[in-house]
Amino acid sequence: HGKEFVAQAQFEEALKEVTKVFRLDPANVEAREFEQTVYAARDEFIRREEEARALQEEQRRKVEELQRKLAEQARQEQELQQQKAIREAKIAGCLQKTRDYIRDGMYDKALNEIETVYAMDPGNVEAQEYEQSILTIQRKAEEARRVSEQRSQQSDAWKKEEEERRQTA
Repeated sequence: HGKEFVAQAQFEEALKEVTKVFRLDPANVEAREFEQTVYAARDEFIRREEEARALQEEQRRKVEELQRKLAEQARQEQELQQQKAIREAKIAGCLQKTRDYIRDGMYDKALNEIETVYAMDPGNVEAQEYEQSILTIQRKAEEARRVSEQRSQQSDAWKKEEEERRQTA
């Protein structure tokens, strides 16, 4: 019976069987050897159970660590998406102000808004297009001022010549 108990990991039952033998024959060598075998088998069984528990605990910790890392990664991705959405909303707001300033002829303020857009998105194509439009408008306005100034000077010179002609005539 004792060997069956050991085979089924019922060590206490196996030791009870050994004790029964010792009651009948305290000097039984086979019982003494079997008792040592039961203790060794029990110790090995306990060691293996503890090893299995330790492996399970390590696996559980690894799974928890992976879950924590995945949750952190998801949180970071969500935060990045939120930051991107906020940045895009700010850019859209600046571009709307730029359009409004251009419409109102406030080109310096429009250029300031464009610089703000470039700080958030250096390659923003829409901002580049507005900047080109403003610079073209400003160049044309400068040319128009020069031409107007030239015309004004020519007019003043003509008036002066006319005045001198009248005085000499």
